[in-house]
Amino acid sequence: MTSGPSTSSSPTTSHNMPLAPALRQQINAGFDSFLKKPPTPRISILYQTKPAWPGAAKGHRPPQIAVIDSSFNPPHLAHLALASSPAILASPSPSHSSPDSVDQYDAHLLLLSSRNADKGMGRPGDASPKQRLEMMTVLARDLEDLLRARGAGEEQVNVAVGVCEEPLMKDKSSLVHEWLKAYRQERGRSNEEGAANALPSSSTSSAPLARLHWVVGWDTLIRFFALKYYPSPSAFDEACHRFFEEEGTTFVCARRGNPSKEELQEEKDFLESDLVRPWVEKMGVAMFELPEEVRHVNSTDARAILTGKGGAEGQQAGEGVKEALVERDGLLSRQMADFVVEEGIYTRE
Repeated sequence: MTSGPSTSSSPTTSHNMPLAPALRQQINAGFDSFLKKPPTPRISILYQTKPAWPGAAKGHRPPQIAVIDSSFNPPHLAHLALASSPAILASPSPSHSSPDSVDQYDAHLLLLSSRNADKGMGRPGDASPKQRLEMMTVLARDLEDLLRARGAGEEQVNVAVGVCEEPLMKDKSSLVHEWLKAYRQERGRSNEEGAANALPSSSTSSAPLARLHWVVGWDTLIRFFALKYYPSPSAFDEACHRFFEEEGTTFVCARRGNPSKEELQEEKDFLESDLVRPWVEKMGVAMFELPEEVRHVNSTDARAILTGKGGAEGQQAGEGVKEALVERDGLLSRQMADFVVEEGIYTRE
């Protein structure tokens, strides 16, 4: 299985502050507008590296977009590792000369659902949706810096932060495709950016304008194939057909950190099950390994430190909390730790 590149060193930031006041105002105003006057389709892009996100096609290949869909409570270094992982199921780039080389994503989307299928609008003590979107934008800036540090071309440093209302992944994928179609139509009318920055015109009205690669953890992959989220087996079959075949979406799943023999067998049984095997064989599902230094990272441990329950100095020593998050436990980037601690996002618990 493929192993993702190391994220052992946090990206060297070129930004003077995690979020400038004008950018925060843009994000918050965009979210307020999303709630008050729902767009059609019901998804909004609140931040993007470039105005023409996700960018142009490469030859006949539509843009390959990595989607990181999480609760981001808070965003951590494992999220960054997922987002910066190799594009192991991406359609080959025209510039690729070696069949064994791994392509990179053309764009990234960090996506938050304002409703979660299991948790509704959130739990007491959680960061609010606005706070999460702000933290996701800090993560987007971290990702931009990391991609540049790895030598990515500027055309591949193209990150967006979005919010939608749908809680289920099968519906989110369709929403993103609907947004891309609406975006192309709007671009075609305005023609402000010119043909070089436009999404590709499809030869058929049903052809997807981009290929989405949902980069997920094990629990998320399990949840997608859980029949309890579908009204009937036939509804599950229809959802899989639309997700994998009509839309061409894939799952790129990070293996659990340091799995036991039993967990490896559980993974094997799952991937070979009747529900999952057809999509593995059609290259719709693939596994990879996160860098070892982030396999332990989770939001629960980060929140424990931020609320004074994780062995740090507590809220009375902000620098001590930051050092615990960044240096001692390797949970958050420096920019993220600075932002979360200075904003006091979790200190109200």
